[in-house]
Amino acid sequence: MKRILSFILALSIAFSSSSCFGSFGLTQKLYGWNDSVSSNKFVKTLLFYGLIITPAYSIAAFGDVVIFNLIEFWTGSNPLAMERGESETEIHSVDGVDYQITASLNRFEIAALDGSKIESYVFNPTDMTWSLETTEGLVPFVGFVEMNELSFAKVYSADGSTVLFDMAKSYSLAEVQTKLDSKLELAGR
Repeated sequence: MKRILSFILALSIAFSSSSCFGSFGLTQKLYGWNDSVSSNKFVKTLLFYGLIITPAYSIAAFGDVVIFNLIEFWTGSNPLAMERGESETEIHSVDGVDYQITASLNRFEIAALDGSKIESYVFNPTDMTWSLETTEGLVPFVGFVEMNELSFAKVYSADGSTVLFDMAKSYSLAEVQTKLDSKLELAGR
């Protein structure tokens, strides 16, 4: 699990700075909600300023850049830009195994076509967290939080502890691995 989380975080950080441009589905959903609150343009503007000050737009934009636009860049669709009931399915081969990847609103399902493995990933827009769906329930693996006007990616480990990564900084794969390893060593004491 630790290796998967390290890989996902490092891949997200690496590709977020590689010009993966997309539709900014989460940011547009927030803007659409802001626009629908009132017909009064002054109320909309005041709410917009409030959402800028409370970094809701920053969090949404970061989620788009790091996760959703990256997914859209590589798969051609953004799960947050989809409407309820829409889905897109693709087949990919990795190390000789064929996988079916199905994206729908706030959800990804990955299934080995030989029937050996099925995984589902669910995004909760309320707490900005991606989770693995298991028979015991949802197991979060990465989320986004704001503290003291700073944005962080919060990576969950198998034991439930978390590691924060400052989203204003760039991390190499080695730095991510070191930070995750040191957190696990402290948790094991």
